[in-house]
Amino acid sequence: MSQKGKEMLLVQCNTGDENSKLVECARHCIQREVKSKKLAICVIFLVHLSRVSKSFFSGFQVLTPYFR
Repeated sequence: MSQKGKEMLLVQCNTGDENSKLVECARHCIQREVKSKKLAICVIFLVHLSRVSKSFFSGFQVLTPYFR
């Protein structure tokens, strides 16, 4: 009997304070793909932020049936 394990996608971004629009775009693209294909996957974004950054980065958490 074959059993599919849980899947996880790790997305890492250095200098997240400089690439916040890229991170946001990646989040929307991944959400769209996961929803459209009804994938059961856990997606984790690892975003490195500088301590001296002058920009504001807001975290996000999305829990949908497709992300559980």
